[in-house]
This record gives sequence, C-alpha cells and structure tokens, in this order.
Amino acid sequence: MSSVAVALSVAALICAQTGAGTKLPPPRLWRPPVVTLLSPGEAPLAPLRYALVKGGEGQLDLEGSGQWRVKTSSNEANAPLPSLMIPFRYSVDSATQFSFEFQEARASGPTADQDHATAGILMALQGVAGNVEFDARGLAQKVSIRPSPLDPEFARDQKKVTVGTHYALELARSAFMHLLTPLPEQPIGVGASWQVERPQTRGTVSYTEVATFTLVSRDKNRAKLSVRLGGKPDPLAGVHPDQIDLSVTGTGEAELEFVRPFPVRLLDTVSIHAFTGPRESPQRVEHEGSLTGHLHLATRK
Repeated sequence: MSSVAVALSVAALICAQTGAGTKLPPPRLWRPPVVTLLSPGEAPLAPLRYALVKGGEGQLDLEGSGQWRVKTSSNEANAPLPSLMIPFRYSVDSATQFSFEFQEARASGPTADQDHATAGILMALQGVAGNVEFDARGLAQKVSIRPSPLDPEFARDQKKVTVGTHYALELARSAFMHLLTPLPEQPIGVGASWQVERPQTRGTVSYTEVATFTLVSRDKNRAKLSVRLGGKPDPLAGVHPDQIDLSVTGTGEAELEFVRPFPVRLLDTVSIHAFTGPRESPQRVEHEGSLTGHLHLATRK
C-alpha cells in the first residue's frame, strides 16, 4: 500500500537522525473509523456484511512505490521511494476476530541496497503480529500489535523496543487503518456511496483520510467498489488544524470477499500537498508526494 512506502521512508529518516538506541513512545491509540452513508443506491437494497468463518486463512502481498518531497526555506529533499513488497498472513479466530503476522519483506530500486535504515525497519517488521476485533460491518473495534520476537531489546525486556520496531509497529497500524474496509450500517444497493474517515500517516504528514466508497457490483459472496480519496486536518495528529494547509486527492478500486477481512485486491493512487507551520511564518515546511499501492491475495486456501 502506498502508506507503507511512505511510512518506511519517514522511519528511515528518523532512524538515521536518532540512532538505534533511542526509546520512543508507543504507537498512537487506534481510533475506530467513522462511517457515513451518503446515498443508499438503487433497489433492491440489502445490508452489506462480512461473514468470517473460524479457521479461514490467507496470505496477502502489500506493494507500494512513489515519490516524496520535503522543502523548507533552507533545504529540500526530493527522491523516489523504494519499491516495497510486504507479505503478511492472517487467520480467522472467530466471526469477530482475526490474527495476523508479517513475513519477510523486501525493498527494490536503484538505492535500495544503500538504504540501510529502511532495510532495518523491514527486518523489524518480520514477525510483528497481533489481532483485530472486527464486527460484521468490517469496523475494527480494537487493534492489538506485538513487536517481533526477533527484536533483541524486546526479547530481553518487553517494555523496550528498538527505533526500527517502533516504526514497524506504526507501519502495521497505519497500513491496517487504510486496508480494512468498513461498510455502512444501512441496507444499500448498486450505486450506493459511503464515506469513511480514519487517521492516516503518509510521508511526513498525518491527517484524517476521507475515503468515499461506491458500490459497483455485488453478489452473495463478494462486492466490487470504487474509491475516491481525500483528506482533512486531524486535530490529534500533532499539528493544529490552523497550522496546516492540506490537499489530498486520489482514486482506487477494491474487491471484497465477505469471508475475508481484507480486500482480495486493492489498487489506489494518491497525491498529497501540504504546508505545515504558522501561516505567517517564513519557516513553513512544504510536503508533497505521489504514491501508488497494491494489495492482492497471494495464496487461496
């Protein structure tokens, strides 16, 4: 997913600045998405619901790439992000809970071999696991994420993690926030649209992602959706809404199988442009990026 590529880029930057021994606060608290029906669509109308079956499992590949630029009055960084492939597997524990674990990830591209910080975070992501409490609408009520047992500090003391693991946890949380697809409570038909608001971090910007889903087609087993992406300031993101000017645009498409908690296919692109800092200050920071992501089911069982 595009959020993965961006989160890794930022994590690599901060790791390089802070050093491997720095202790950081735990990942931000999960906030359940807000779902609002915009239009019920055409008759016949019926609820759209997940139907997870205990023992169900699957493996998905999360791929991302893009470009990111940060500019201040005295400096500018502008570079392509590495192309990433991050596999993870999941298993359904009950109709309302599934577990997950990330497997070995890899980065590719002209600078991937020299990007040691990103490589370190990819290593820290391997073995990160947890579970999600999930209702029939696909609304995550709780997300629990555990550091990888391969983290040497966590293995010695479960109150400590490396910088790489800290950002691996942030990466997993941010990715799941974007990948899980909540459905509206009301009955809907083809052409229905609903809006999902959820916190998101992409590149150097944290904001509230505003995703508008439209039901393209459905049958008893699956649904196809189109997606339009936008964004607005998040008052809990650390930057006060009156100190950010933000533009987010993007499109995508998703395919759901109701027995699986994740889309079996999700493809999207998003462009972000933001200025942060007091509007009257000459020291405002400009953030800009174009990101592409792809999630697909790797193994069917």
